[in-house]
Amino acid sequence: MARVKVWDEGPVRVVALDRPEKGNAIDRASAEEVQAAMRDFDRSDSRVAVLTGTGTKAFSVGADVGDPPELWRAVPNVGWRTDKPLVAAVEGWCVGGALVLAMMADLAVCGAGARFHYPEAKIGLTGGMIAALPSRVPHKIAMELMLLCRTFEAERAAAVGLVNEVVPEGRALERAVEWFCQRSCQT
Repeated sequence: MARVKVWDEGPVRVVALDRPEKGNAIDRASAEEVQAAMRDFDRSDSRVAVLTGTGTKAFSVGADVGDPPELWRAVPNVGWRTDKPLVAAVEGWCVGGALVLAMMADLAVCGAGARFHYPEAKIGLTGGMIAALPSRVPHKIAMELMLLCRTFEAERAAAVGLVNEVVPEGRALERAVEWFCQRSCQT
């Protein structure tokens, strides 16, 4: 069963985690499917990719602890590389490893109900790819998110530079596609 949906909207390739009943949790198969979809995108004529999750409940609640992924496979510039732009379109919760996926994108847009949370410090984990967060937002803000496990609402995420724009809930994907589409796109 496919855990990732892929489609094109004009020059934009959309790659969507598709396990809404599980909060789009990333399991082993999901990570491998994202990696394959992004490698295919890199070889395609598509000019930009948008990484998102289906539904508005969660972009992704992070790694599926019941079937732990090799999360690195899904991470931009780690599990796959491209010189083309990548946009994260975030709705709802963006937790743990999913925050890593979003922060590694070139641009990010989120719905007004988005929440960013990195709970790993509560169990004594703060290493790994999240270590790149201070190169993307101010150091003290990164430490607040990583070490104090605070949840950042959409407006705060925009204020600190974690996302570029906040749109009405349910419109993040639409907005990400609009950034790169001309009238030829079907949205």
